[in-house]
Amino acid sequence: YLVYAWDALAYLAALRGDETAFELRAARCDALGWESGQRAAAAEILYYRGLSYRALGRLREADEWLARAIDFAERHGFNRTLFAAEAARKSLECPEQIPAAAPAVATSAELRIGLREMKTEAIGAGA
Repeated sequence: YLVYAWDALAYLAALRGDETAFELRAARCDALGWESGQRAAAAEILYYRGLSYRALGRLREADEWLARAIDFAERHGFNRTLFAAEAARKSLECPEQIPAAAPAVATSAELRIGLREMKTEAIGAGA
């Protein structure tokens, strides 16, 4: 859950154009070792990291991450992710069509409350 949560928070920061928060949250996600975890999580993180770099206007890095997502999804049979990553990578050819940064959808306090609730649910489910 934490891997997905930090990845989602990093993506949200990228959509808002907040590179500092994106870098911090992506690093927290990376520190959890997602690359050696479940393949489904790895496929999604590769894809969303590419989308994050695209949202930040860092197109070379976006291309690298989306290429990794395509390769990984193809090797492991994640077709939905494969098709989405291919489409996202194709969109890099027309930078003027890349969505602009979006306004914040939730406050930091709302995100903390949501994360706390996720943690509480995860602990309760394991009991």
